[in-house]
Amino acid sequence: MNKAVKKPPTPIRTQGASSIKTLTSDERADIAMRQLQSLKVQWEESPIEKAFRGLIVGMKGTGKTYSLLTLPRPLLIDVFDPDGLSSIEDDNGNLPEGIYANRFYPESREKPTQFAKWLRSFRENEKNKLFEHLGAYVIDSSTNWLVSLIWKITADRVGAGRKRPNFLPAIDDWNQQKLEAIDLTMRFMSLPCSFVTTGHLVKDFIVKVDKNGQEVSRTKEYNILIGPKAGANLLTLYSDSYIAEYDAVTNKYYWRTTYEREGKRASSRLSQGGKLNPVEPQDFKALFKKVGVDYKDKT
Repeated sequence: MNKAVKKPPTPIRTQGASSIKTLTSDERADIAMRQLQSLKVQWEESPIEKAFRGLIVGMKGTGKTYSLLTLPRPLLIDVFDPDGLSSIEDDNGNLPEGIYANRFYPESREKPTQFAKWLRSFRENEKNKLFEHLGAYVIDSSTNWLVSLIWKITADRVGAGRKRPNFLPAIDDWNQQKLEAIDLTMRFMSLPCSFVTTGHLVKDFIVKVDKNGQEVSRTKEYNILIGPKAGANLLTLYSDSYIAEYDAVTNKYYWRTTYEREGKRASSRLSQGGKLNPVEPQDFKALFKKVGVDYKDKT
Protein backbone atom coordinates (compact mmCIF):
# COMPACT_ATOMS: atom_id res chain seq x y z
CA MET A 1 0.00 0.00 0.00
CA ASN A 2 1.32 3.40 -0.96
CA LYS A 3 1.90 5.73 1.97
CA ALA A 4 0.47 9.25 1.73
CA VAL A 5 3.14 11.73 0.87
CA LYS A 6 3.30 14.61 3.35
CA LYS A 7 3.35 17.95 1.55
CA PRO A 8 6.11 20.35 2.57
CA PRO A 9 5.17 23.79 3.94
CA THR A 10 4.15 26.26 1.25
CA PRO A 11 7.13 28.48 0.51
CA ILE A 12 6.61 32.22 0.84
CA ARG A 13 8.70 34.73 -1.09
CA THR A 14 9.76 37.57 1.16
CA GLN A 15 9.34 41.06 -0.31
CA GLY A 16 12.33 42.22 -2.32
CA ALA A 17 14.14 38.92 -1.95
CA SER A 18 15.31 36.71 -4.81
CA SER A 19 15.16 33.57 -2.70
CA ILE A 20 12.16 31.76 -1.21
CA LYS A 21 11.91 31.41 2.54
CA THR A 22 9.80 28.71 4.15
CA LEU A 23 7.99 29.94 7.27
CA THR A 24 7.71 27.79 10.33
CA SER A 25 4.35 27.13 11.97
CA ASP A 26 5.25 29.56 14.76
CA GLU A 27 6.05 32.28 12.24
CA ARG A 28 2.76 31.67 10.44
CA ALA A 29 0.88 31.86 13.74
CA ASP A 30 2.64 35.14 14.55
CA ILE A 31 1.62 36.63 11.19
CA ALA A 32 -1.98 35.50 11.71
CA MET A 33 -2.14 37.06 15.18
CA ARG A 34 -0.71 40.35 13.91
CA GLN A 35 -3.33 40.40 11.15
CA LEU A 36 -6.09 39.74 13.68
CA GLN A 37 -4.75 42.45 15.99
CA SER A 38 -4.69 44.88 13.08
CA LEU A 39 -8.36 44.10 12.35
CA LYS A 40 -9.21 44.61 16.02
CA VAL A 41 -7.55 48.03 16.04
CA GLN A 42 -9.29 49.05 12.79
CA TRP A 43 -12.65 48.01 14.28
CA GLU A 44 -12.15 49.82 17.58
CA GLU A 45 -10.82 53.00 15.97
CA SER A 46 -13.54 53.22 13.30
CA PRO A 47 -15.85 56.22 13.86
CA ILE A 48 -18.73 54.04 12.71
CA GLU A 49 -18.39 51.83 15.79
CA LYS A 50 -18.28 54.83 18.13
CA ALA A 51 -21.53 56.32 16.87
CA PHE A 52 -25.13 56.13 18.05
CA ARG A 53 -28.00 55.05 15.77
CA GLY A 54 -31.32 55.81 17.37
CA LEU A 55 -35.01 56.44 16.85
CA ILE A 56 -36.80 58.72 19.31
CA VAL A 57 -40.60 58.47 19.22
CA GLY A 58 -43.23 60.25 21.25
CA MET A 59 -46.42 62.27 21.38
CA LYS A 60 -46.42 65.99 20.62
CA GLY A 61 -44.79 68.03 23.38
CA THR A 62 -42.63 65.25 24.84
CA GLY A 63 -39.26 66.85 24.07
CA LYS A 64 -38.27 64.94 20.92
CA THR A 65 -36.95 67.99 19.07
CA TYR A 66 -35.77 69.95 22.11
CA SER A 67 -33.54 67.04 23.19
CA LEU A 68 -31.58 67.43 19.93
CA LEU A 69 -29.83 70.40 21.58
CA THR A 70 -27.85 67.88 23.66
CA LEU A 71 -26.32 66.11 20.63
CA PRO A 72 -22.63 66.61 19.78
CA ARG A 73 -21.91 69.44 17.37
CA PRO A 74 -21.66 70.37 14.58
CA LEU A 75 -25.22 69.09 14.21
CA LEU A 76 -27.03 68.90 10.86
CA ILE A 77 -30.81 68.52 10.89
CA ASP A 78 -32.78 67.72 7.74
CA VAL A 79 -36.27 68.94 8.55
CA PHE A 80 -39.41 67.41 7.02
CA ASP A 81 -41.83 68.60 9.73
CA PRO A 82 -43.32 72.05 9.12
CA ASP A 83 -42.40 74.29 12.07
CA GLY A 84 -40.39 71.34 13.35
CA LEU A 85 -37.54 73.33 14.90
CA SER A 86 -39.61 76.08 16.53
CA SER A 87 -38.79 74.71 19.99
CA ILE A 88 -35.05 75.29 19.53
CA GLU A 89 -35.11 78.56 17.57
CA ASP A 90 -34.75 81.92 19.25
CA ASP A 91 -37.30 84.73 18.89
CA ASN A 92 -35.73 85.75 15.56
CA GLY A 93 -35.92 82.24 14.11
CA ASN A 94 -32.18 81.62 14.49
CA LEU A 95 -30.67 78.31 15.55
CA PRO A 96 -28.07 77.91 18.33
CA GLU A 97 -24.40 77.99 17.41
CA GLY A 98 -23.16 74.76 15.83
CA ILE A 99 -26.61 73.66 14.63
CA TYR A 100 -27.46 73.75 10.93
CA ALA A 101 -30.69 72.83 9.18
CA ASN A 102 -32.08 72.12 5.72
CA ARG A 103 -35.80 72.57 5.05
CA PHE A 104 -37.61 69.90 3.02
CA TYR A 105 -41.18 71.17 3.18
CA PRO A 106 -43.84 72.10 2.19
CA GLU A 107 -44.63 69.01 0.14
CA SER A 108 -47.38 68.31 -2.41
CA ARG A 109 -49.07 64.92 -2.71
CA GLU A 110 -49.79 65.36 -6.42
CA LYS A 111 -46.50 67.04 -7.36
CA PRO A 112 -43.96 66.04 -4.70
CA THR A 113 -40.45 67.46 -4.98
CA GLN A 114 -38.94 67.41 -1.50
CA PHE A 115 -37.78 63.80 -1.26
CA ALA A 116 -35.84 64.03 -4.54
CA LYS A 117 -34.36 67.33 -3.32
CA TRP A 118 -33.34 65.70 -0.03
CA LEU A 119 -31.80 62.67 -1.76
CA ARG A 120 -29.64 64.87 -3.98
CA SER A 121 -28.49 66.80 -0.91
CA PHE A 122 -27.73 63.63 1.06
CA ARG A 123 -25.71 62.10 -1.79
CA GLU A 124 -23.78 65.34 -2.24
CA ASN A 125 -22.97 65.41 1.49
CA GLU A 126 -21.75 61.80 1.28
CA LYS A 127 -19.60 62.60 -1.74
CA ASN A 128 -18.06 65.62 -0.03
CA LYS A 129 -17.46 63.61 3.19
CA LEU A 130 -19.44 66.14 5.20
CA PHE A 131 -20.56 63.52 7.72
CA GLU A 132 -16.96 62.92 8.80
CA HIS A 133 -16.97 66.43 10.25
CA LEU A 134 -20.33 66.23 12.03
CA GLY A 135 -20.99 65.33 15.63
CA ALA A 136 -24.45 64.10 14.64
CA TYR A 137 -26.95 64.01 11.79
CA VAL A 138 -30.72 64.13 12.32
CA ILE A 139 -33.84 63.56 10.22
CA ASP A 140 -36.83 65.27 11.82
CA SER A 141 -39.04 63.36 11.42
CA SER A 142 -39.00 59.84 10.02
CA THR A 143 -42.79 60.12 9.87
CA ASN A 144 -42.83 62.91 7.28
CA TRP A 145 -39.64 61.64 5.59
CA LEU A 146 -41.55 58.45 4.79
CA VAL A 147 -44.65 60.39 3.78
CA SER A 148 -42.53 62.37 1.33
CA LEU A 149 -41.08 59.13 -0.03
CA ILE A 150 -44.44 57.38 -0.58
CA TRP A 151 -45.86 60.47 -2.27
CA LYS A 152 -42.88 60.55 -4.65
CA ILE A 153 -43.23 56.85 -5.47
CA THR A 154 -46.98 57.16 -6.11
CA ALA A 155 -46.59 60.29 -8.26
CA ASP A 156 -43.84 58.58 -10.28
CA ARG A 157 -46.17 55.63 -10.93
CA VAL A 158 -48.92 58.01 -12.05
CA GLY A 159 -46.42 59.72 -14.35
CA ALA A 160 -45.58 56.33 -15.83
CA GLY A 161 -49.23 55.71 -16.68
CA ARG A 162 -50.24 53.62 -13.66
CA LYS A 163 -53.69 54.17 -12.21
CA ARG A 164 -53.74 55.73 -8.76
CA PRO A 165 -57.17 57.27 -8.10
CA ASN A 166 -56.73 60.47 -6.08
CA PHE A 167 -53.02 59.61 -5.85
CA LEU A 168 -53.70 56.94 -3.25
CA PRO A 169 -50.75 54.51 -2.91
CA ALA A 170 -51.24 50.90 -3.97
CA ILE A 171 -49.73 47.85 -2.26
CA ASP A 172 -46.73 47.75 -4.58
CA ASP A 173 -46.09 51.45 -3.83
CA TRP A 174 -45.91 50.66 -0.10
CA ASN A 175 -43.60 47.73 -0.81
CA GLN A 176 -41.33 50.00 -2.83
CA GLN A 177 -41.32 52.52 0.01
CA LYS A 178 -40.26 49.80 2.45
CA LEU A 179 -37.35 48.65 0.26
CA GLU A 180 -36.06 52.16 -0.42
CA ALA A 181 -36.41 53.19 3.23
CA ILE A 182 -34.51 50.12 4.43
CA ASP A 183 -31.75 50.73 1.88
CA LEU A 184 -31.33 54.35 2.95
CA THR A 185 -31.51 53.51 6.65
CA MET A 186 -28.69 51.01 6.21
CA ARG A 187 -26.64 53.88 4.79
CA PHE A 188 -27.48 55.99 7.85
CA MET A 189 -26.16 53.13 10.00
CA SER A 190 -22.78 53.38 8.26
CA LEU A 191 -22.25 57.12 8.64
CA PRO A 192 -19.08 58.22 10.50
CA CYS A 193 -21.17 60.26 12.96
CA SER A 194 -24.12 59.59 15.23
CA PHE A 195 -27.53 59.44 13.58
CA VAL A 196 -30.88 60.20 15.19
CA THR A 197 -34.36 60.35 13.71
CA THR A 198 -37.62 61.23 15.39
CA GLY A 199 -41.06 59.68 14.97
CA HIS A 200 -44.61 60.57 15.97
CA LEU A 201 -46.70 58.42 18.29
CA VAL A 202 -50.48 58.53 17.96
CA LYS A 203 -53.00 57.38 20.54
CA ASP A 204 -55.81 55.10 19.44
CA PHE A 205 -58.38 52.86 21.09
CA ILE A 206 -59.23 49.23 20.36
CA VAL A 207 -62.94 48.83 20.93
CA LYS A 208 -64.59 45.43 21.41
CA VAL A 209 -68.33 45.01 20.97
CA ASP A 210 -70.77 42.22 21.72
CA LYS A 211 -73.08 40.52 19.23
CA ASN A 212 -75.57 43.36 19.62
CA GLY A 213 -72.98 45.97 18.72
CA GLN A 214 -72.66 47.29 22.24
CA GLU A 215 -69.21 48.31 23.46
CA VAL A 216 -67.87 45.93 26.09
CA SER A 217 -64.29 47.17 26.39
CA ARG A 218 -61.99 49.94 25.23
CA THR A 219 -58.19 49.52 25.27
CA LYS A 220 -55.76 52.38 24.75
CA GLU A 221 -52.97 51.70 22.25
CA TYR A 222 -50.18 53.76 20.72
CA ASN A 223 -48.82 53.42 17.20
CA ILE A 224 -45.74 54.82 15.49
CA LEU A 225 -46.52 56.79 12.35
CA ILE A 226 -43.88 55.38 10.01
CA GLY A 227 -46.00 53.57 7.42
CA PRO A 228 -47.80 50.22 7.24
CA LYS A 229 -45.01 48.44 5.40
CA ALA A 230 -41.85 50.21 6.56
CA GLY A 231 -42.58 50.34 10.28
CA ALA A 232 -41.73 46.90 11.66
CA ASN A 233 -38.75 46.52 9.32
CA LEU A 234 -37.14 49.88 10.12
CA LEU A 235 -37.43 49.50 13.88
CA THR A 236 -35.14 46.46 13.85
CA LEU A 237 -32.36 48.40 12.09
CA TYR A 238 -31.76 50.90 14.88
CA SER A 239 -29.49 49.91 17.74
CA ASP A 240 -31.71 51.86 20.10
CA SER A 241 -35.35 52.99 19.97
CA TYR A 242 -36.57 55.20 22.83
CA ILE A 243 -39.93 56.63 23.86
CA ALA A 244 -39.93 60.32 24.78
CA GLU A 245 -42.32 61.25 27.60
CA TYR A 246 -43.13 64.21 29.82
CA ASP A 247 -44.18 64.04 33.49
CA ALA A 248 -46.38 67.04 34.26
CA VAL A 249 -46.16 66.41 38.01
CA THR A 250 -42.36 66.64 38.19
CA ASN A 251 -42.06 68.82 35.06
CA LYS A 252 -39.37 66.48 33.73
CA TYR A 253 -38.71 65.07 30.28
CA TYR A 254 -37.29 61.54 30.02
CA TRP A 255 -36.73 58.60 27.68
CA ARG A 256 -37.91 55.06 28.22
CA THR A 257 -35.04 52.90 26.98
CA THR A 258 -36.71 49.54 27.57
CA TYR A 259 -40.50 49.26 27.58
CA GLU A 260 -43.40 47.39 26.03
CA ARG A 261 -46.94 48.33 26.89
CA GLU A 262 -50.05 49.64 25.13
CA GLY A 263 -48.31 49.41 21.77
CA LYS A 264 -45.32 51.45 22.98
CA ARG A 265 -42.05 49.63 22.41
CA ALA A 266 -38.61 50.80 23.47
CA SER A 267 -35.44 48.74 23.17
CA SER A 268 -31.73 49.32 23.65
CA ARG A 269 -28.76 47.21 22.61
CA LEU A 270 -26.44 49.74 24.26
CA SER A 271 -28.06 49.13 27.65
CA GLN A 272 -26.71 45.58 27.86
CA GLY A 273 -24.78 44.95 31.04
CA GLY A 274 -26.82 47.49 32.98
CA LYS A 275 -25.26 50.53 31.31
CA LEU A 276 -28.61 52.29 31.05
CA ASN A 277 -31.62 52.55 33.32
CA PRO A 278 -35.14 51.80 32.01
CA VAL A 279 -35.75 55.55 32.32
CA GLU A 280 -33.06 58.10 31.40
CA PRO A 281 -33.00 61.93 31.29
CA GLN A 282 -33.24 63.42 27.80
CA ASP A 283 -29.54 64.19 27.46
CA PHE A 284 -27.73 62.60 24.53
CA LYS A 285 -24.20 63.51 25.60
CA ALA A 286 -24.69 62.13 29.11
CA LEU A 287 -26.20 58.94 27.69
CA PHE A 288 -23.42 58.56 25.09
CA LYS A 289 -20.80 58.89 27.82
CA LYS A 290 -22.49 56.12 29.81
CA VAL A 291 -22.41 53.62 26.93
CA GLY A 292 -19.03 54.50 25.41
CA VAL A 293 -20.27 56.41 22.37
CA ASP A 294 -18.33 59.46 21.13
CA TYR A 295 -19.97 62.38 22.98
CA LYS A 296 -17.53 65.22 22.32
CA ASP A 297 -18.08 68.07 19.89
CA LYS A 298 -15.92 68.02 16.77
CA THR A 299 -13.89 71.14 16.09
